[in-house]
Amino acid sequence: MTPRPRVAGPLLLGHRGASADYPENTLAAFAAALDAGAGGVELDVRLSRDGVPVVIHDAGLARTTGVPGLVAERTRAELAGLDAGAWRGRPGEPVPTLEEALTVVAGRGVTAIELKETAAVHPGLAVTVLEVAERAGVLGSVLILAFDHAHLPAARRRAPEVPTVALTADRPADPAELLAATGAALIGPPAGGVDAWLCDAVHAAGGQVLAWTVDDPVRFDELLAAGCDVLVSNRPALMADRLRRWSAAPGPAPGRAAGRPSAGR
Repeated sequence: MTPRPRVAGPLLLGHRGASADYPENTLAAFAAALDAGAGGVELDVRLSRDGVPVVIHDAGLARTTGVPGLVAERTRAELAGLDAGAWRGRPGEPVPTLEEALTVVAGRGVTAIELKETAAVHPGLAVTVLEVAERAGVLGSVLILAFDHAHLPAARRRAPEVPTVALTADRPADPAELLAATGAALIGPPAGGVDAWLCDAVHAAGGQVLAWTVDDPVRFDELLAAGCDVLVSNRPALMADRLRRWSAAPGPAPGRAAGRPSAGR
């Protein structure tokens, strides 16, 4: 079996950027997360009416832009003319394209790209996204995430060096089986379902663990101690400080027993 690509961890990602303080999935939120010390950002991708990957979580536009209708009904140019920041008191933030977001993160960290459309609706979405990343010169610093695991084989065929993440809505009963069934490099359960047992089981099967979304500092420390590889937070500034202190602690750091990845691996 070909070894799965790996993520150097523990890695902190800003969830939709620094979304506790900035409008989510905007260039300002991504820059703020990186400035705060996050190792990268997590973002959501959908396709515009003219087939351009754009960064927005919801299928609908109303919550984040105040405009009725669907993302899929608007062209890239029309979406760029909408304000995705006013709802959080920071007007003037357009809905960015994936290419624009990757440009902000390039050279500063990892971009974890969640595919929001299902593979049944857009079977080529993973390939389209990876081609954008390749053109931007950042293929080596992206992850592909999806709740619809049908996207993952296409992503691996197009770019086998890019880690894929099988997101789950609940704690998986058999994480090794999930890794085998999806072929993913990482599994991504909710943070509340991640513990040392799960991390050990995933690592023993050759995979890694991404936990979403953790904003409580105590829980963040627990996940580090459990051996979690990637931690996603809406509050990257606070968590980056805790990760620095955890990494600088003298002696063997919790969760870094033999067989568990460590920073820089």
